[in-house]
Amino acid sequence: MKAAAEPISPGQYFWLIMVAVVAGSVYLWPAYVVGLAGSGGYVSLWIATGVAAGVAAIQVSWMRRMVYRPYAVAMKDTWSPALGTVLAWITMALMMALDVVILYLYGELLQTFFYPATPSWVTIGAIGGLAVWIAIRSLAVVARNVQLWFPLLLASFVVVLALSAGDMRFPSAAAPNLAEPVSSMARASVATWFLYANPCAAATLLPYVRRGKRSSSGKLAVAAMALQGIILTTILFSALATLGPMPIANMTWPIIYVFSVVQVRTFFVQDVGMLILITWTVAMILHLGVHMFVVSWNVGPPLGGVNPQRQYLVAGIGLAIVLGALAIGSVAEAKVWLFQVLTPLDLAWTVILVPATALTAWWRTRGRRSAA
Repeated sequence: MKAAAEPISPGQYFWLIMVAVVAGSVYLWPAYVVGLAGSGGYVSLWIATGVAAGVAAIQVSWMRRMVYRPYAVAMKDTWSPALGTVLAWITMALMMALDVVILYLYGELLQTFFYPATPSWVTIGAIGGLAVWIAIRSLAVVARNVQLWFPLLLASFVVVLALSAGDMRFPSAAAPNLAEPVSSMARASVATWFLYANPCAAATLLPYVRRGKRSSSGKLAVAAMALQGIILTTILFSALATLGPMPIANMTWPIIYVFSVVQVRTFFVQDVGMLILITWTVAMILHLGVHMFVVSWNVGPPLGGVNPQRQYLVAGIGLAIVLGALAIGSVAEAKVWLFQVLTPLDLAWTVILVPATALTAWWRTRGRRSAA
């Protein structure tokens, strides 16, 4: 009988989790958070990171209890065939809705800073099409692509961050402020969640890690969230120390301004902004590709290889995301959807559903063992 998927290594699993969160949306951050909490945004970030790590840990524990069944099957076995399907589909729909907004905003960033004469539908369509091209591949191929490219992209991003250190003229403004109102930091924590809003990737991919390696891979999922938190803390410090909190709060894409002032005449890429453009665009493609793969894997037949049925499903998912992005009218509208509607909704859904699923699975398996 054909295996559901070629096994992946713990390292590949780690990079898949890394690219499934943060990578596709870091360019939007931290303007909204700084506007809410100023330099108290550090606390908000750490809270959001802790919640994300906790969610990953709970999902890994749940997968272990469900004997590493595929995510969609485990949801049905935990709740019921009908209810489990509905809950999984709602989770997928929320992830896709966030991807729609994030893709639109990235297309607007490209048009604003790099391609003002190019219609946004061209860049949005191209990114969506390349993400589909990745997502139609088998899990092993997707994992190898992410394992190859994402460490390089992360390294280049860190290099540019280091190069921007010379422009950090306001280090005192970057010090954490713990005196911000609790309500402001709480709202900023909620607003930060969109960076981590992918409540099923860790659970979806874990069953396909090589046998005997799943326990260590579960720890890697939590480590991936912690590492992302460290990276984001560095980005927040860099933005605050370079621009100060007041300018950041009034910007849409502050990180692009931070990198635009970097001047390195002898650097192998004279225009550092172009290096960031390449880095972010590839990260966005990988981010969307992994999300499309996860959605298609959970709502369609999880067959190995390049399956024609799943190819059509991925193409439909990609088309829906692109058309949804093109339907958004403005950056202001997109930010309302992202920060005031979808992010709070996804956070509430995740912190309710994930623990409830784990507890329900524990209760059901406990009852079976007692009966035995």
